[in-house]
Amino acid sequence: PKTIFSESLTPQKVSKTHTIYSIPIYQRLFEWDEPRIIQLLDDLYQAYENGSNQPYYIGMLTSNNNYDLIDGQQRFTVMMLLGIVMSQYYSNWDSFIFAECSTRLKFKARTDDNIFLSNKCIQNSVSTYENLYMKRGIKCIQDYIDKKIEKENDSASCTIAHEFSRYVFEHMNFFISFLPNDYSPIALNKYF
Repeated sequence: PKTIFSESLTPQKVSKTHTIYSIPIYQRLFEWDEPRIIQLLDDLYQAYENGSNQPYYIGMLTSNNNYDLIDGQQRFTVMMLLGIVMSQYYSNWDSFIFAECSTRLKFKARTDDNIFLSNKCIQNSVSTYENLYMKRGIKCIQDYIDKKIEKENDSASCTIAHEFSRYVFEHMNFFISFLPNDYSPIALNKYF
């Protein structure tokens, strides 16, 4: 069967939709570590510093027509974590992390992860359960912004944090390829 490719998407474009993405039960847990997140942030920050309005591509995601993320769930989860942190500096990120009064990303059959993510999206909300990888990812992103943007001049720091967060919101690009919904588990294994 033929795959269908979407247009280039950014958090900004996604935020104008009501689409909620979900991660199927068979997908592995989020496991990006600090070096991988820092590499992404370094690349994004370098693109921002270069003053380029060119897209920064983070890759291809694969979905079915129900927006189940069959591939790319690690990248989409890290986008959610970026949004959680960057919404402090650029409020438009809120429209990316929320859709239809819910978080834009759902974990099928992982209720605790849904609650954790939802609580993190609502600033200063506390949960008894912690997804340690997501928690570390959020801390890594916050620490990166805190370290990268010197706190010597508060107004300049706020401006840089705002502009960097806006840059990522508007220029971090990805594509989604859509597979037919009737793909069986065997067909999905062949796909990968």
